Amino acid sequence: MDLVIVIILIILVLIWKKSFKDLVYFLAITELFFRLTHYISDLIDVKEVTNIINYIPTSLESLVNIYSDGVFSTILNIGLLCCAVAFEYYLVKVWIKRKK
Repeated sequence: MDLVIVIILIILVLIWKKSFKDLVYFLAITELFFRLTHYISDLIDVKEVTNIINYIPTSLESLVNIYSDGVFSTILNIGLLCCAVAFEYYLVKVWIKRKK
């Protein structure tokens, strides 16, 4: 179910924004959200919070690895890596523009 929700959100972002840059930002925001929720869950260590957060995937990579395997999983993970590199490029580009 979580994969279906992420795929629907990706499609909505592509339809709404129609830009690769916006897709990269969406994937980065989603990845940060997944990782931060689990980090907070580890810090708080309250059983009720942990039970709720366990329904959220730990990262996009773990989501890909849960629902696929083999070469397809590797290709999707390389795609996520390319999006992460593109996100870093956009961040550095904005940072350099702000320095001037």
